[in-house]
Amino acid sequence: MRTRDVAALAGTTPRALRHYHRIGLLPEAPRDANGYRRYSAADLVRVLRIRELAASGMPLREVARALDQDPSSLSHQLDDLERVLDAQAERIERQRGLLRELRRTLHGPAQALGNPRSECGSGAGRESQTAQLDRDVWLLATGTGAIDSATAAHFEAAVAQQFADLGAAPSWLQEFAALEGEPTIDAQRADHLAGAIAAFAAELTAGHDFAGASDGAQVLDLAAELQGASLSGAQLEVWRRFEALIRQ
Repeated sequence: MRTRDVAALAGTTPRALRHYHRIGLLPEAPRDANGYRRYSAADLVRVLRIRELAASGMPLREVARALDQDPSSLSHQLDDLERVLDAQAERIERQRGLLRELRRTLHGPAQALGNPRSECGSGAGRESQTAQLDRDVWLLATGTGAIDSATAAHFEAAVAQQFADLGAAPSWLQEFAALEGEPTIDAQRADHLAGAIAAFAAELTAGHDFAGASDGAQVLDLAAELQGASLSGAQLEVWRRFEALIRQ
């Protein structure tokens, strides 16, 4: 058999066969008068075994040793390989868990509340800075463990249900986002908006026990830092009044 024949039968390529020769996995085959390699059935079987071991996850540098071992020794090597694959599977599952967590974060309370979009200037059609802040604060709270996963899931479900009951984004959310870039706000409007946010929060948490949340004093300070950097003067004033209301 010529190179292309062996490659076709083994489901590989002539280039792969040349690589096997180069690294010593496959003994050099005798050549005919025209200079073409001529392979035997035993060569084909070896190529098939190489392919089989490589497909199982065994690195090519270990395949040569595996091919030359007796069955009992090879069994031990395969046991080692299986342990490596088990560890890889665990790592992949952890990575999948992180992806699920990332999706959950991207579709957390900020998403459920409608993610108001900026309607003015160059920001038209883009997510508002307020919505981005919501995402950042939520990631800060859940990613650091200040809010555990069970509490976070409970809170997300409560937000989603509130939003479904309203059938639209709360008016206070749109109004609060519209204050982006506004340095000041009159006291009456600030009180009204803070009261609306407090009422929504009260409805949201009514009947729910969020005691599972950790004491996240440091996280609260970090969230306040994010708010100070992201919210406008008008928004910060509304938020201060909202915090005063919920402390009463």
